[in-house]
Parts: sequence; C-alpha cells; structure tokens
Amino acid sequence: MIFWIAVLVGAAFGILDWHIVDWINRMTSAASSLSADKQTILRMANYLVWLVPLLPTVFAAARQKTRPSAVGAIGSAVWGTAMLAYYGVYFGLMALGRMPGMQHLDIFNPSTSEYHGQLSAQIAFNYAKGELLQWLPIGLVGGFLIGFMMWLLVGKRKTAEETLPVDISTQG
Repeated sequence: MIFWIAVLVGAAFGILDWHIVDWINRMTSAASSLSADKQTILRMANYLVWLVPLLPTVFAAARQKTRPSAVGAIGSAVWGTAMLAYYGVYFGLMALGRMPGMQHLDIFNPSTSEYHGQLSAQIAFNYAKGELLQWLPIGLVGGFLIGFMMWLLVGKRKTAEETLPVDISTQG
C-alpha cells in the first residue's frame, strides 16, 4: 500500500514541480536586478524542494518496513515517478505547442508534412535522451539512498523476541 502512495505522491509532485520550476525561471529571468546571492538561493530551492515529498514518505515507510531495501525502493518510487510526471508534463506541453519556441509542434495544428517526425525527434533526441535519461538514474539511486538512510535513522527493527523461532510444543 505504501508503495502506491509513494507513486501517487511522486506523480503529484512531478506535476507540481513543473510549475515551481517555471515560476523560479520567471522570477530569475524577469528580475535581472536580483543579486547573485538571491538567484543562487532560488536555484537551490529548485533542488531542495525535491526533498519535500521524499522525506515524509520514506519516514512513514521506515516506521512500517523492517528491511532497509524496501524503504529505499519507496524512495526510488517517489523520485522516479516524480521525474516521469515532470517530463510527462514537459512532453505534453511540447506536443500541444505550449513551450516557448516550440509552438510549431502543436499536434492540433500540424503545419508541415514532416510534423510527426519533428515532434518525435524533438522528444526522443533532445529531451528524453538528454534530460530524462540523465536525471532518472540520479533520482532512482538518490531516492534509494535517502530511503535507506532514513531506515537507518528511524527504521522498524525486529526485536530479539520477534526473531526467535516459535516453539509450538510449549504452547497450550
């Protein structure tokens, strides 16, 4: 059950993060008067916000699961689905012609006979292989490691009584 909650949390965050990144980019580019320190803080917030869905989810998983690898898998699920959802929004906006400089890729208004080839090339070569395949392994491994570390901090461990074999001859 917690795995599917992690997937839902990750997907919802990936969609929300698209808007967060868009807002941060508009803030930094529109306000060129921002000091370098303030721009750095905004960029750091862009990365640190990824801990918001991950930490509570792996904390809850660490309190339930007895194996650190299970909590690591929950962390991977959160960040992996967040990245898939984030790039899903990205590809969707691109296909709808809503990305700056890519309005010609609107699926409802194909302007050239090579339209589908242009769209698939844009997605496959420029974004999927460049960004998604670059960040997805980082998210999967990073989510696993943070989940594993959370289990080390607060994980549910079996007590000595839970690990002892049950002797059925002494029971009633």
